[in-house]
This record gives sequence, structure tokens and C-alpha cells, in this order.
Amino acid sequence: MLKIAHRGASGYKVGNTLSAFKKAVELGVDMVELDVRRCKTGEAIVIHDKFIQSKKIRLKSISLVDLQRIHIAKNEKIPTLNEAIAIIPPHVRIDIDIKDTKATEEVVAAIEHAVQKGRSYDAFLVTTYNPRTLFTISKLNNHIATSLLIFFLPTTFIKLAARFHNTMSVQLKLQHVSKETVTLAHQFGLQIFAWVANDPKEITRLKQIHVDGIITDFPDRI
Repeated sequence: MLKIAHRGASGYKVGNTLSAFKKAVELGVDMVELDVRRCKTGEAIVIHDKFIQSKKIRLKSISLVDLQRIHIAKNEKIPTLNEAIAIIPPHVRIDIDIKDTKATEEVVAAIEHAVQKGRSYDAFLVTTYNPRTLFTISKLNNHIATSLLIFFLPTTFIKLAARFHNTMSVQLKLQHVSKETVTLAHQFGLQIFAWVANDPKEITRLKQIHVDGIITDFPDRI
């Protein structure tokens, strides 16, 4: 079972920052999950929301140069995807959750650049809530494994995910993770990751029904 750090070790550090990724690695995770959007000038940026909340700035209205002048916490800046990849060691897999589908090409390019520098495609997983993006990624580069983020109708979307040959897993909200959905995903040859599990009792339940990975803010609880 994979220990997956949600936005890095976000229970201990500000999520989606280099400090959170470093902490996750220290805690021995198998995979770091992070979120990606595009800024005004087109670079892939590690951030969950459309806005930089502390500054009330819309991401698509700010350039990378201006973005890098902003501190979201003490000594913490919003990293680029390339910076995040560089700081996470090769033995730790990276789950890149595309929050803005317009960032898809930039994500693929960042992975290809990392592979050219010596990383394996196996070190990356690209997650999306949008099934069309699964298709886009397979067209851009069919070596990149993908995962479908599922918010509702788990049976329907597990079956849909199985139709994409590059899609290796599905990621379900806790309330949709059951013995039945785990069994269904496995029947279709898919791994199933549960998010976000922080409560020890919930973590125990997920282990008992044999999920393949647990996404958590506190990796040391797994």
C-alpha cells in the first residue's frame, strides 16, 4: 500500500510548498501529491486554488516574475512544477494533480524534461478530474501514467477510467471508498487511492479493505 503525501506533508508544513515536499520525503512517503495550475505567462505553478488567497490575487492575472516576489508564508514562495520535481528525489513518485486543464501541455513538458535528465516515466503519475484530459495526455505522450479523480458516481467513473489504457488508478473521496468500489476497481485492473484520510480509525478501515494507496496530510500516521 502506498503512503501518499497530500500536497506534501501538509499537516506539518504549508501545503504545496517546497518545505512540505521535503518534510514528506523525510517521513518516508512513497509518493508526493501536488496541484498544478498555469499563471498568466503560461508556466506550470504548484497551487491548488485559482486565487492566491493571502493576497487576493487571481493566478491567471499574475506573471511568474511577479509571482516569485510573493511570500505565502514565512520564507515560503509558490514553487513552479520544475522546482518541485527538482527537490523531490527520484525514488519518490510524484502525483501531479492538474487543477487547470490549460496546464496539461506544460505538465507533460515538465515530465518529459525530467525524463531527459534521467528520471523514469514510472516516477510520475498525472491526475485529473476531467476524463477528456486523460485522452489529451495519452495523445501528447502515451508513456505517462494517469489517474482519474472521482467525486461522485464511483461505479460509473471507475468503469469509464478503465477505458483509457494509460489510466492506472482512480482516486476516490473517503465516502465513496468501500469494499465494493475497491473490488470493482481491481476487477478493471485499476489501483484505488483514497483521499484525504487523516483519522487513525479511517486509516485502519482503508487498510482493512485493501486500498492501494492512502492520501493523507500526515504521512507518519500510515
